[in-house]
Amino acid sequence: MTKARTRHYILIALLLAAGGAGAQEPEADPPAGAEGIEAGPGEEVGEVGEPAPKLDFDTELALKKKAGSYSVKLRDLEQKINQLKEQIFRSKARLSLLAEKVLSGPAGAGAQAQMFYNNQMGSSYRLTKAVFVLDGAPIYNKTSEKGIKCKKKKKIQIFNGALLPGEHTLSVHLEYKGFGYGFFAYLNKYKFKVRSSHAFSVDAGKSKKLIVVSFEKGGISTPLDERPALKYIESVTALGE
Repeated sequence: MTKARTRHYILIALLLAAGGAGAQEPEADPPAGAEGIEAGPGEEVGEVGEPAPKLDFDTELALKKKAGSYSVKLRDLEQKINQLKEQIFRSKARLSLLAEKVLSGPAGAGAQAQMFYNNQMGSSYRLTKAVFVLDGAPIYNKTSEKGIKCKKKKKIQIFNGALLPGEHTLSVHLEYKGFGYGFFAYLNKYKFKVRSSHAFSVDAGKSKKLIVVSFEKGGISTPLDERPALKYIESVTALGE
């Protein structure tokens, strides 16, 4: 081998040695879990990518039940508040109406009304409760288990005073208890209720007379609970007559 060829081989070896020294080893793939794990909704991720511990099923269920019960209580409270507001509004309206009735006075350009109740029911019916309400305001309320005394030919006055001209409503609530002895003692176990409303109008400068009459309709073959009935008798006169 000549010296020139020997030098050539030595030079190639040196070049190969220099290239190998500058090369870098390829990086190994990171182990599983080394890279961060993306957190899901409501989770926290630690340094190694592990999610924060979750609540157990029973605890989570108890919290949901508490939240639901609080919602129900809030809804109930809201409904009660709305009902109280409505009651207050109605009470204010009634007070305003009563104030107007008082202020109108008989000497003004208002109107007047006289109202009576006449009980013409038979002896088998004993009146135990009588309630009369004018435009939402009670004007007569009486209760007696022994029976409210009222003769057929005599009327009970339930209202006498000033009214604003216009439309009005009288509501009637009567309760009867059956009355009998001997063979008819079974009537004592019966109770009867009568409810009715009557709309009427009063003109300015006029006086309205209204008589509420309770009576038995039908005949012997009519069931006892269908006999109690009401009728209204009206008459009008000028104020001062």
